[in-house]
Amino acid sequence: MMKRNKKKIIVEGRSDKIFLDALLKFLNKKMKYDVTQSGKGDKCEITNKRKIRLLITDAFDDGYEEIILVIDKETQLKCGINYDCILELKDEYRKMMKIPKQVKIVVVDKEIECWYLLWINDLKNYYKDCISQAFKTYKINQKSKITLAQRAIKDIEMILKHKKRNKSFEYFLNIL
Repeated sequence: MMKRNKKKIIVEGRSDKIFLDALLKFLNKKMKYDVTQSGKGDKCEITNKRKIRLLITDAFDDGYEEIILVIDKETQLKCGINYDCILELKDEYRKMMKIPKQVKIVVVDKEIECWYLLWINDLKNYYKDCISQAFKTYKINQKSKITLAQRAIKDIEMILKHKKRNKSFEYFLNIL
C-alpha cells in the first residue's frame, strides 16, 4: 500500500515507539506519521547498517514522502562515535551508516527518556542518567522501559509545556 502524504519515523526501540505514537496522537498528527522501531521485540538495530538502509529503502519504496530517523546520543557514544556536538554526531552517523541526505536525523540529547522528565523543576540532576532518574521519578521498581514510556504518556501535556528545556525535543517537534 502506497504511503503518499505520510511520513515514516524510525526509532531505536519499542518504548520509543510507544511514547512517540502517543505524542503524535496527542498532537493530532497520528494520521500523517507511521512510527517503526529499528528492530523486532526489544532488539535495537539503529546501529546495524544493513537493517537501517533496508528500513529506509523500504520506506521510500512504499512511497513515504519523508523519513525521520530518531537516535539517542548515548547509543551513538556506545558505537564509538564520540562527539559532544550533536551536529557533528549526526553528520558522522549519516556518513558511517551511508544514509541519504533526504533522510532527516534527530539526535536526542542523551536519550529519549530525558524528554519524559522535562516537567521536573530541578532538571540539572536528571540529565546525569535520565533512564535511572525516570524510573525513580515515576516510581517504577522494575527496569521496564515499556512501562516507563506508558507512564510518561500521562505527562505529555506537561512535557510539551516545557519543550524549550531540551533542544532536541524542540527540534523534533518543529520538524513534525
